Amino acid sequence: MKQPNNSFSEAKASEILELAARYYTEENQAYTDEELIHAGTEAQIPDYLVIKAVQEIKNRKQQKLARKKRIQYRLKRVLGSSLLVFSAIACWGTITYNHLITVISNTKTAQKQVTNQLQRRANLIPQLVNLTQTYANHEQEIITQLIVARQDYLKADAFEAKTNAIANIDRAILNFSNYATTNQKLKSSQLFINLQYEITGTENRLAVERMRYNQAVEKYNQEIKQFPQSLVATIFQFESL
Repeated sequence: MKQPNNSFSEAKASEILELAARYYTEENQAYTDEELIHAGTEAQIPDYLVIKAVQEIKNRKQQKLARKKRIQYRLKRVLGSSLLVFSAIACWGTITYNHLITVISNTKTAQKQVTNQLQRRANLIPQLVNLTQTYANHEQEIITQLIVARQDYLKADAFEAKTNAIANIDRAILNFSNYATTNQKLKSSQLFINLQYEITGTENRLAVERMRYNQAVEKYNQEIKQFPQSLVATIFQFESL
């Protein structure tokens, strides 16, 4: 096959020729063991010393090769161990991240349940207003308080705002219940009795869902602060609730 015709500068050509000359010298100046022993005899060096020197050179070469292999083996082991450690850390990080996602998802689910119960409680207001208007139309203050409390709740968007707004609804419902105890006609009506059951039911369900939400928040906050999960939480910016 015809070699490509490359062009080299004079300096590069000199470097190439010098290297080729060194290769040629090394190749042509190679000696066999017999030639070395013969040369040693001419120089009046005993054969056993020449053989000993040859063996020592061979041993040095073998030792150098063995050291090189050991270094390569150790390097492979270090690289293999590093890869194994990195894989283990990556696997742990993925599992921990997914676990934290699950924990915060549970927190959001619990928060949604609290919101649902808050909404159920707010939905009682129209029934209370209708009942008050039916049996105590002159109690405009109670009616106004109920209506305003529900309107404030409906205007609230964030979870914290809804939680604060429900306090006004609780006060309005309490005032209604206190008034109902003084109005015998209202107190004895079946509608009021049914509403009382609903009010009590929503209070109980809301208390349970709030407890579950608080437990979920506490668990989440503990998870992101506990080492080593805190490392993943910091990297992915999980914040306390």
